[in-house]
Amino acid sequence: MAQANVKYTTSSKDISVLNPLCKALGDPLRIEILKVLQKDAFGVLELCSIFNVGQPAMSHHLKVLSKNSLVSTRRDGTNIFYQRNNVQPMENLQNFHCEIFKTINKFKLESGTKRNIQKIKKMRENASIKFFNNNATLFKENQDLISSWSNYGDAIISLLQRYQISGALAFDIGTGLGAFLPKMCSLFKSVIAIDNANKIIKECKNRIAAHNLTNVAFREGDTNNLKEYLGQIDFIALNMVLHHNPDPLKIIKDCATALSSNGYLLITELCSHEQEWAKKSCGDFWLGFEPDTIKVWAESVQMEKIESVFINQRNGFKTQIHIFKKYKD
Repeated sequence: MAQANVKYTTSSKDISVLNPLCKALGDPLRIEILKVLQKDAFGVLELCSIFNVGQPAMSHHLKVLSKNSLVSTRRDGTNIFYQRNNVQPMENLQNFHCEIFKTINKFKLESGTKRNIQKIKKMRENASIKFFNNNATLFKENQDLISSWSNYGDAIISLLQRYQISGALAFDIGTGLGAFLPKMCSLFKSVIAIDNANKIIKECKNRIAAHNLTNVAFREGDTNNLKEYLGQIDFIALNMVLHHNPDPLKIIKDCATALSSNGYLLITELCSHEQEWAKKSCGDFWLGFEPDTIKVWAESVQMEKIESVFINQRNGFKTQIHIFKKYKD
């Protein structure tokens, strides 16, 4: 039986791009790096620690991945973090690019790699807790340097009133000095305020004592405390929390899991900026976020955006406020 002649339409230019892309994926360590960067961003030294690889070798692998548009960099002040690049600049390779990541996502991380990632995140977390315990009495002064409740509180209250948000149980994660608690206690039957710095909690209790709030309880911890309330919480507030946390996506995921059907998540954050001094003075881990980044994170855990508000702050900062609602189960 005669075979039909097959015409290949792929140009030599396409092949010249495809060859190095396939070669970049031919190294097992580079595949492991892409697995680790599925949802997280890490600096080069952190990746060296995760894989027990020297910096020159790691820098080489990242350069190869970057050259082939498999990773991109995010500059955060003087720090550079590597993350997956989900956009292939050559349109005819975009589907191939997506399939690469889909395939890599099917493979689990090795247990040793997972442990090393947790060590990195724990180090980041401990540094944050240490800062706030050491600066509890200066918390408001430091906060006022950038953006305090007095600058954005009215906008939050207006959003809650507009959507008639109230209910039985609410959480204020990273409660700080508790500026939001009086309003929350008037809208919800029970409010739980959580902060990971013990000295901050003590300072918060002292400051709100005059309000005589009878329906608020305090917990030292983080969003891991939400596990016992899965599907029961009507409202969670994350006011100026994510940029202090080494793993903001996990925070959002924990909140989404704990919310009841049609529960609300409030996120107040700084927009991306380049003012490096905020890290030392205010304990910031990230220099703000792009609004689309927060939206993508929320949508990845079945939250839909209801409304966003943006407010210009002092010293060139800009605050973003988002209300998200959980999809119906």
